[in-house]
Amino acid sequence: ASSSRAHGAEANGATNVNGGGMVFDRELGFGVLDAEAAVKLAAHWTAQSTAQNEVHVSAAFDLPQSFDGTSQELEVEIGAQGTHGFSIDFVELSLEISDPLLKQLSIELVSPSGTRALIAPNLRAAGNKTYLDFKFSSVATWGEDVAGTWKVILKHPANSPSFKILDAQLDIYGDLVDNNN
Repeated sequence: ASSSRAHGAEANGATNVNGGGMVFDRELGFGVLDAEAAVKLAAHWTAQSTAQNEVHVSAAFDLPQSFDGTSQELEVEIGAQGTHGFSIDFVELSLEISDPLLKQLSIELVSPSGTRALIAPNLRAAGNKTYLDFKFSSVATWGEDVAGTWKVILKHPANSPSFKILDAQLDIYGDLVDNNN
């Protein structure tokens, strides 16, 4: 991701830069592989990110008492992690939902930096199902700090009667960053 060439970023003014300074596109990810840049970066890379030093932050969204069948926004506050910065690698969003119009539901995750990750533009693949218990993942916030208010925005094009969020959980994985080096 750090050595890729952001496809079209120069032409479009790079309006899709996340809070970690990375250009991210839902269709193209972090851009086009640049093998030469990756090899040059690897030759000087000193950071070690493994399962041994991975940091996991978990938080449950507070669920409202009543639900709007057209649009629902959930929030959770996550504090700073230790005395070092926290650099996100990826995020998992677990949702349990009961919804008669599940296939029309759009899901978006918004980071504290303002990066908007479209998790699902709709759930047409759900077909006629009315219940979802699924864990979505995203790397759109790679390199961002974890601290602040996270939001999940759930929308329908029209009112969905009996729409209810049963559970919503955010799991964030990343590394502590020493800002003094």
